[in-house]
Amino acid sequence: IGYWNFEEGPEQGEVMDLSINDNSGEISGDVEYIGDVPEQNCNTLSDWEWVTGEDTPILYFTQYQPNEDEFCVEMFASDGFCIADCSDSKYFVLEFEVNNLPTDINMGDEIPGFIFVDESYMTSYNSELEYAVTQLDNYYYLSDYTASWSDAQMTCSNLGGHLVTITSIPENEFVANIDGGYQGCGNACSGFWMGLSRQSLLCNSFDEINITFNICGCTDETACNYNPAANEDDGSCEYISPIDLGEDITTCEEFITLDAGEGYGSYEWSTGETSQTITVNDSGTYAVDVGNNQNNNNYAMSFNGIDGDDDLVQTTLDAPDGNSERTFQFYMKLNSIENLANNTGCVLAYGLEANTQLFEILVYDGGLSINTYGNWASFGNTILDTNYHHYALVIPQGADINEAILYQDGNELFVTDFDYSISLSLNTINDLPIQFGTNIDDNFNSGAYQHLDGNLDEISIWDIALSQEQIIQSIDCPLVGDEEGLLGYWNFEEGPNEGQVLDLSVNGNNGTISGATYSLDTSEQMCQTSTCYGSDDINITFSICGCTDETACNYNTEANEDDGSCWYISDDSCDCTGNILDCNGICGGDSVLDNCDNCDSDPTNDCFQDCSGIWGGDSVLDECGNCNGDGPQFICWDGEIVCLEQDCDEQLGCIDVTACNFNPNATTDDESCIYPNDCSNCENIELTDTQIINLAYGWSFFSTYLCPIEPDISSVMEEQVNNGNVIIVKDENGDIYWPEFSLNNIGDLVNGKGYLIKTHESSLLNIDGYLLDYSYPISIPEGWSYLGYLHQESYLIEDMLAPLTQYDNLIIAKDEQGNVYWPFFNTNNIETMSPGKGYQIKTETETIFSYPANSNGRYGYNGNPIDYYSRFDQPIQTGNNMTIGIPEKAWVDQPSEGDIIIIYDNNGLIAGQSKYRKEGTVITVWGDDELTREKDGLSINEDCVLKLWERDQEIMKDININSWEEGSSRYVINGISIAKSVLTISDRNKQIIKITDVIGRDVKSNNKKAILFYIYNDGSVEKKYSLK
Repeated sequence: IGYWNFEEGPEQGEVMDLSINDNSGEISGDVEYIGDVPEQNCNTLSDWEWVTGEDTPILYFTQYQPNEDEFCVEMFASDGFCIADCSDSKYFVLEFEVNNLPTDINMGDEIPGFIFVDESYMTSYNSELEYAVTQLDNYYYLSDYTASWSDAQMTCSNLGGHLVTITSIPENEFVANIDGGYQGCGNACSGFWMGLSRQSLLCNSFDEINITFNICGCTDETACNYNPAANEDDGSCEYISPIDLGEDITTCEEFITLDAGEGYGSYEWSTGETSQTITVNDSGTYAVDVGNNQNNNNYAMSFNGIDGDDDLVQTTLDAPDGNSERTFQFYMKLNSIENLANNTGCVLAYGLEANTQLFEILVYDGGLSINTYGNWASFGNTILDTNYHHYALVIPQGADINEAILYQDGNELFVTDFDYSISLSLNTINDLPIQFGTNIDDNFNSGAYQHLDGNLDEISIWDIALSQEQIIQSIDCPLVGDEEGLLGYWNFEEGPNEGQVLDLSVNGNNGTISGATYSLDTSEQMCQTSTCYGSDDINITFSICGCTDETACNYNTEANEDDGSCWYISDDSCDCTGNILDCNGICGGDSVLDNCDNCDSDPTNDCFQDCSGIWGGDSVLDECGNCNGDGPQFICWDGEIVCLEQDCDEQLGCIDVTACNFNPNATTDDESCIYPNDCSNCENIELTDTQIINLAYGWSFFSTYLCPIEPDISSVMEEQVNNGNVIIVKDENGDIYWPEFSLNNIGDLVNGKGYLIKTHESSLLNIDGYLLDYSYPISIPEGWSYLGYLHQESYLIEDMLAPLTQYDNLIIAKDEQGNVYWPFFNTNNIETMSPGKGYQIKTETETIFSYPANSNGRYGYNGNPIDYYSRFDQPIQTGNNMTIGIPEKAWVDQPSEGDIIIIYDNNGLIAGQSKYRKEGTVITVWGDDELTREKDGLSINEDCVLKLWERDQEIMKDININSWEEGSSRYVINGISIAKSVLTISDRNKQIIKITDVIGRDVKSNNKKAILFYIYNDGSVEKKYSLK
């Protein structure tokens, strides 16, 4: 009913009833307050405590107050207090004590978020309150926004004041009516926070604990994984591997290669080079910086939106409210895009679920949308895959929701559709802090409309509208955490062991995880997030190396490092130049000791051995070379006395009538004949001649030892052309004379050159001209050329081409029959060179060639063909061929003497053949003549088919050439192919069953000079010739 403890003291003027019935009393007479009080067993702490520490009792609570479940006091109405939940959001009054005013605020100045309460403010609402204001010394401000009790007290304290307290009845009445004055609704409005709260009810016993949640990580700035946000080191620091270029180097080398070692992410040398190694050749100090770049994006947050549970992360951040500017950034990837147009999920949400006072970012309608409880705006169908994409939603200052801008991977997008039931304006109230993964709006609290099914990473919230450039920079590189305008930044890199989601901004709005899990499937970023470096340097000195011993022969005065190259006077020398002592003891002297022990430098008195072998003897040779002889004794026919009969004069001179210096009186040729080197005459005497040349049917080579009077090819061939015999003439350069088409780009014949001709029949070619000297210089190009023959007699080809083979310049020579002279294979089936004939040769290098004189006598040429055995059709001479050589060492199984190697085309046409030779086998392979309609040889690039006829067994074997030393089996004009490995394979299934002559009679295979037909068991028949 009533409780009076008299603790109000004498200043109050009345006795306060502390019960809820307010039965206060008046003091009359001699009653007074004294300090003599009973002692109580418990020094009870006040049940209620003002924020200033004052113990002024509460004047009065409203009816049914205080309750026992709540702890913070609000002024409910002008007649009392009530208790409320401390987390409720309410207006509040800021009080400044007159004796403790802040130095940075002048009383009455405007404070953002507050209204100054003075006499005019109160009297404008209720003139009867003027008396209360006049009795107060302190200053008061009323907030124009709501906050929790603790946030309100913290704000007041930060400004230098405190939540309002009551120390007198006038102050009580004044404060009780402030709220009504502001709101304009009198005592009908709800109350506001007071600086009063319920404290401990325990007696003389209390305790407290301070809990600090540190951000753990590597705090060493030199470490690779330094975490600038960490305030406690967890021992996780990692460092770059030390770099060591080694000790300083002094070297005689021309250059040195420096290696910084592998495994680093970057290299930067003092030379500007960025490779792992560099090569230097100048003395100096070389330094290198190495770095290891690391991307620390290891975790993202995963939300399972299909299990029906609320997977979310709840932070403590009160995001921007009202229609203020703001930016939301995040990476997102969805687990599925099936039926995306009809499904949704919440990315983030906060605010009050009423009217337009919440704010949500949803996956909706195939893309991202904004929801404000009844109002929404969509950016269209922009989510096309399940990859990570970066999103930034920007709300400019004062913008409606349809004016929001979305950036997807830095690309600007605008609202494509929107609707509203209340207003497009934003009116967000930060009643509920930011949460990720689940929405707030009950309109969407069902199935996929509520929960995000995917991953989020790198979430940041700003109270400014970021520009497109700032957004793109955020895509490339992660945030630091102290950026201007950054309210919260969660990158989830603390991992599952931390137990909470850390806010890496300076505001520390950490989050609580409910159902969501950490994922290793993270977004990729363009730049590296952590870099650590190492460096080293080395000094390189390039010395001048040489012999530094002054006593050495090769002492180098400039050398500063000895390289061990010193050498000295040898034991058998007397100086460094290698001189020796002569017989007189003089170093480098020229005195010598002759066989008679005379030492001097005069060779005229040297001791000699006489003709009888005695040193210093006096025996001498006579004129005839006889020791101590009597001299010439033989008398020649002309009276001359000579030593021997063959020493007599024989009237020597030139006996060649074609020579310019022919001597008709000479009896013996003294090889003094002189011939002209061009078509000029000897002493103006015209020495003309006619050379008759046999032209074979078909293709052949010809040349002349004359210088034609009319050298043009058309003049030389005039008679042949008139007879219709000439088809075509070619020179070594590919120029042709083709009468049928009146084509002549050969022009004059070149002295010493051969020419390739094709005729309809064999004939005689007559050439008139001046005799050329056989030694006329002939220009021979590198490679293939046509060589004429300038001797008037036939001589051995080895002797004639000796100037070319002497220096290994000649590779091969061929005649018109396909016979070859091939020094490499020691093969020569040309044997002799003959007048009128031409030859095709191949040389290693360009040269000037002259035929030598024949020193071994003349060699006759009988015109008979080479004795060549063959049982097969002869190949046709087509004017073009190639040469195949098979060295003896190439055979896996050597053939026998008399075996024949045959070259076929793919249709069985024989294009070449030759007998096996132990010295090496050479086969001329004839190509197809393009001037005939029939195929008469191998085509260009056609493979040769090689077979071996074994004479003794009378069987045919296939020849497989496994590899080639040079060339191949394909036909190339003038090609040279040399086999490396040859294998013969028997055709065991093909056997001869009968041999007949041309009239079908059975014959033996050794019939001489007969045409034979070989009949095989597979039905094939071969016609062969026996020329034995």
